[in-house]
Amino acid sequence: MSQHLLQLQGVSLSFGGLKALDNVSFTVRPGEIIGLIGPNGAGKTTLVNACTGVHRPSKGRIVFEGMAIQGLPAWRVAHLGMARTFQIVQPFPRMSVLDNVAAAALFGGGIRNMREAREFAAAQLDFVGLEDQAGKPAATLSLAHRKRLELAKSLALKPRLVWLDEVNAGLSSADLDNTLSVIRRIAARGITIVMIEHLMKVVLGVSTRILVLKNGALIADGEPAQVISDPAVVEAYLGAHYTQDGERIHG
Repeated sequence: MSQHLLQLQGVSLSFGGLKALDNVSFTVRPGEIIGLIGPNGAGKTTLVNACTGVHRPSKGRIVFEGMAIQGLPAWRVAHLGMARTFQIVQPFPRMSVLDNVAAAALFGGGIRNMREAREFAAAQLDFVGLEDQAGKPAATLSLAHRKRLELAKSLALKPRLVWLDEVNAGLSSADLDNTLSVIRRIAARGITIVMIEHLMKVVLGVSTRILVLKNGALIADGEPAQVISDPAVVEAYLGAHYTQDGERIHG
């Protein structure tokens, strides 16, 4: 068995004359927590979309557990074991929180009937701390709870790899701590995580490795301490040096 869970080989993606991804290559090993950072418009969400079947790359290969998946539809990629959250959270507003997760379990997690789907969904809600919200319409949830609902929905797909697209954006300090706790527990389940994040304290607090995109190209890939001291990363994104815990030294 390959030591790599996911491999990108020369992946490029253009929209008309705009090159959104430019010859991106990297590998993801099982059990990693990878922080994916870069300026706005760097191509981070486009990369997630290319890997999860929303967009088909113009060039290159994407290999998940030894299978080339570029060009497969999103539902097929999800069935293979790759899940994602969305930066803009849009649950089914009139459905209950429980049934939002049950729908993911039923249509993407391989569960065959609603009773089992709801049982499995309830377990995921308990895991992310939303068990007391299960019967409420999803439209009534706070932003922090909608973010956790996204996590529960992704877990309902029984993934081996999950992409987290800014799950901490807009959260209070207390809600941020709760979400980080959930992320660590997801990793403890053996699920590999690639996390788009702008809060460097978060990235450095949980990531085992960092990838940096700029203008669609990968400009850095390495351990956190190495990446945040890379002059190209400082110039392109950080604008200042950081300590290992994410605090600015100067700038």
